[in-house]
Amino acid sequence: MVPLSHPLASLAAPPGKPLNVVLGMEKLQNLTFSLMDKESTQRKVIDPLFTKNGLKLNIFLTTASNRANISMVKNGLNCSILPYY
Repeated sequence: MVPLSHPLASLAAPPGKPLNVVLGMEKLQNLTFSLMDKESTQRKVIDPLFTKNGLKLNIFLTTASNRANISMVKNGLNCSILPYY
């Protein structure tokens, strides 16, 4: 998830439509993130993906709340990686 003002936001699918874009990990290397706490299931997936691809996570904030991450992104403070609901 990226702020609407971010260049990657142009790749988003319209509401109600499936996303038809595969984003390479290299596109994430210079982004600043708010993510779930290190012990979360999400981070057990995210952290190894970055390590495997030789990328370092630039983490602005960790939290126990996906809603907090969404709020941070909506306010343009950073990006986040969230599960699809």
